[in-house]
Amino acid sequence: GSWRAGFAGRLLPGFEDYCATPYAFGKYDQVALPSFAAGAMENAGLVTFRQVYLLMDPATVSFRQKKAIAKVIAHEMAHMWFGDLVTMAWWDDIWLNESFAEWIAHKAVEALEPDFRIWEDFSQGRAAALAPDALESTHAIYTPVETPAQATELFDLITYQKGSSVMRMLEGFLGADAFRAGLRTYMHELRFANAEGADLWRHLEAASKHPVSEIMESWILQGGHPVITAQLQGGALRLAQKRYLSKPHAHVGDQAWRVPIVMRYRDDEGVHEARHLLRSPQEDVPLHARGKIQWVTANADSLGFYRQDPDDEMLAGLIQHVGELSAAEQTGLLDDQWGLARNASRP
Repeated sequence: GSWRAGFAGRLLPGFEDYCATPYAFGKYDQVALPSFAAGAMENAGLVTFRQVYLLMDPATVSFRQKKAIAKVIAHEMAHMWFGDLVTMAWWDDIWLNESFAEWIAHKAVEALEPDFRIWEDFSQGRAAALAPDALESTHAIYTPVETPAQATELFDLITYQKGSSVMRMLEGFLGADAFRAGLRTYMHELRFANAEGADLWRHLEAASKHPVSEIMESWILQGGHPVITAQLQGGALRLAQKRYLSKPHAHVGDQAWRVPIVMRYRDDEGVHEARHLLRSPQEDVPLHARGKIQWVTANADSLGFYRQDPDDEMLAGLIQHVGELSAAEQTGLLDDQWGLARNASRP
């Protein structure tokens, strides 16, 4: 329909601007195929789709399906830059190809169709990935690949949903401007060439002045994710981390992450954000508040791929002011409380 053609037409210059790199392939065709095994495939200049992800009748299409079509079109078009123009050196970095396209597809749909409130849907994907990643049998995002079968195995919730959640966590911590600046220099250096994850970390590090390689290696080279316990101690927030497993009373060991944490809190002067890179099992983070802290969340907008376990006082403040939390923070808080109740990790 005309909406779809208009959407792709608005999308392409948006990607050119974001990447500061013109579209490289001369033409852009979208073709719906019957009995197409993949959802869609990012062939340069001629993207193929399963019919349900491209064809719709605007008069009868559901809101959910309209959003799904927009997201798939945006995901495949993102690959024209990230995947086709700059191509991963080997299948072991396929997670970065897919995670990036999945993350930026949401960003693009949000920019063009804000009424879709697509980041609220993203919360469901994040929750869906937290579940298998809380099992002892989970796998790391980065996995060595030697055979075609091993490559095929990687097209799963960890590669797409956990990977894109980690990309979003990184952008939220570095800031959107620094992230985009690093991506642009990455594109300029590596266009029509092969890249590894380390190349992207190098560019993001130069743009942001944050230790991106150190952060990302801790998230992609080991399976699982932490639960962050948070406790207000006067004007500081005491943060501690340990691995979260859904099995009750599981032995978690001393596994640790470099956790990029964005906190949001309200004091007498309003709502503020603070950032902290948690490197140790436990650290105190001063919040520089004026007057009483009414509420604080250690996972602003649920950007972080971790469970948050606030102490009773913090939890009471969050519940009392729940209307001031974003939709993603509200669903994240509920999902975390349910997860903590199920695994019975608290005394």
